[in-house]
Amino acid sequence: MTDPSCPGSGLSNVNATESGTVTYTAGGTYTTNIVGTLTYTETIPQSCIAPAICSDLVYSYALIGASATCSGTTVCMCTVAIAGTGAEAGTYSTSGTSVTRVDTTTGNTDTMAYCVQGNMVHFLSFNTAGQVTSDEIATRQ
Repeated sequence: MTDPSCPGSGLSNVNATESGTVTYTAGGTYTTNIVGTLTYTETIPQSCIAPAICSDLVYSYALIGASATCSGTTVCMCTVAIAGTGAEAGTYSTSGTSVTRVDTTTGNTDTMAYCVQGNMVHFLSFNTAGQVTSDEIATRQ
């Protein structure tokens, strides 16, 4: 990923992790309580932030609720972490190997494939080419 207004900028080492609980009841309702963290490295040429210096970027990240360490002179390398929490409740239905959830607060609907392997449940999302774009793994209790 690059910022077209700043040639030479980009993101790398992008990683997202989640932990928490998702509970499905036999009555067709679900709840989630999730803690997530997004980490990545951002590369920014110093010329794109002048007259600021690389260490000044730490304050910009703090304004959006992220923690960061930044270093460099001609190119700033920032290691960034953003944490967040979320809760959701709604109804669900299954059809074959798909589960469709409807959030009762927002009305948002999402459909995912799922498969069970032992005590693990995989919730899979696909792009339009049929490729897996995410595999969320849960442990059955």
